[in-house]
Amino acid sequence: MMNGSPPLRYKSTPYKGLVCNEPLQGTSEVNARSLTPGSRGNSERNPMSFIKWVGGKRAILDELIARSSREIPKRVFILLFIIFDFASCSNKKREVELQNRIFEIKTQLDECRNGADKLLAKIKIAFEDKDFASVKTIYFDFRDHHPEAVEFKEGKIIYEQVLSIEEAERKKQKGLAELAKKERLRSLKKLKKKYDDVSGITWYKQPYFTHYNNSNLTSIYIGDDGSYAWLRLKMSYYGDNWIFFKKAYLSFDGNTKEIVFNEYDDKETENEGGGVWEWIDVKVSNDLQVFLREFAKSKSAKMRLSGKYTETRKLTYKERQGILVVLDGYHALEKRDEIKR
Repeated sequence: MMNGSPPLRYKSTPYKGLVCNEPLQGTSEVNARSLTPGSRGNSERNPMSFIKWVGGKRAILDELIARSSREIPKRVFILLFIIFDFASCSNKKREVELQNRIFEIKTQLDECRNGADKLLAKIKIAFEDKDFASVKTIYFDFRDHHPEAVEFKEGKIIYEQVLSIEEAERKKQKGLAELAKKERLRSLKKLKKKYDDVSGITWYKQPYFTHYNNSNLTSIYIGDDGSYAWLRLKMSYYGDNWIFFKKAYLSFDGNTKEIVFNEYDDKETENEGGGVWEWIDVKVSNDLQVFLREFAKSKSAKMRLSGKYTETRKLTYKERQGILVVLDGYHALEKRDEIKR
């Protein structure tokens, strides 16, 4: 077509995974470079000549593209697959080798840190420090890693000593708990017990005296409905003249506790035969309960009722002992309530 030459037909020849084009037999030979932009000759200087040149080669280009689109992708795909598969196999091999090396290093580190001699030293130190929880933890690690080691036998002896010590301590604590329970029950049995079948409440009071309202006494007592127990404090004054007290105090060895009460709800008054009496009956709080135990142990325990006039007196031995035995009985009932909860 160019310079009167006949049309060229090309065939595709595979070469090292690529497609090379060469003239078919029976046609005029044309250098393959004639199809590349660098072989356009004068067409680069003359645009119109270049357009004609491209048009003349279009049929050849279409045939080459059609053939290469059928042959190149399949062969390129196979080549890429082979390269990828080889690379993948190589990477897997290196990964396995790396993992094996890491495992070896970890094993060596573990041996340095947790060798039989190291674990034996650790278990001895923990035993000397009475850290029995650590002794057991180290022993289990010892058993898992070095069950056949000579050092393990020595470590096992230490572990068994710990078990024996703990068992002895459990028995001791159990015995002490049983003894304390018996002591509490004995304290409860010391108290005077009276059941009110109307309210369903059992009242426990100290055994040394009866606390009448018209007396100069201080005492505590227990109320128990079967599921819950509580403490109450009673302080009373009896005399020829009213003191109209509005404040109450308990004191021992320089420690003073004000007994807070409501003048209208917690206080009562009465008089008869020329005598007058005033008293309060209040619930005992937790902090007052703690105070009362130390208060009752002191020989200097005092009570004071103060208002228009003041009445102060020292508690008797029976009053103090009465407070202590009631506290012990209340503690026994408290333990019962804890078990129920």
